[in-house]
Amino acid sequence: MSDTARDYQTSFPASVEGLDDLFADATQCEAIDLHCESDATHCEYTIAEASNALKVSPSTVYRRIKAGKYQAVTDSEGVLKVLMPRIASQREAAATQFEASATQCEAVELQREAVASHENELAKAFVEMSNKLQHATYRNGWLESKLEELQKDVEQRDQAIKLLTDSQHKPAWWRRFYSWFIGR
Repeated sequence: MSDTARDYQTSFPASVEGLDDLFADATQCEAIDLHCESDATHCEYTIAEASNALKVSPSTVYRRIKAGKYQAVTDSEGVLKVLMPRIASQREAAATQFEASATQCEAVELQREAVASHENELAKAFVEMSNKLQHATYRNGWLESKLEELQKDVEQRDQAIKLLTDSQHKPAWWRRFYSWFIGR
């Protein structure tokens, strides 16, 4: 129980050393620079130019040279130059793929606009139908109240009619006299 927590820690602290290679994009090797001639198979870059072209740190460029991913030469002034392969067909394929993806993006954007306009139309139709339903509900309630009033009026008239005597069933005066005279 007298051991400290330091004695139980067996792992080492985390380090970000070498993670630049992990997240580096594979297509960065074909970066275009103005220093390359159109018919050359390799382009010469300084370390700073290579790191800018590849969008990585200069230390990553040094590590890639050390790992053998890039060739390096020193020029007459003693400056270290990185030789990177230039593959025109891969650039053309990448450009074609970029154009295709741009076309797909435009098509998707057009679809989004069409869906948005359709959704707006549906929303407007929904609001309109909701308003019509509300008006119909109010109208239905008003008509039901009028029906109840008319039914009450009909019941009152039926009661009044029942209380009235029927003149057709009432015997005439001579018939009453005759009934009285005979004694019926």
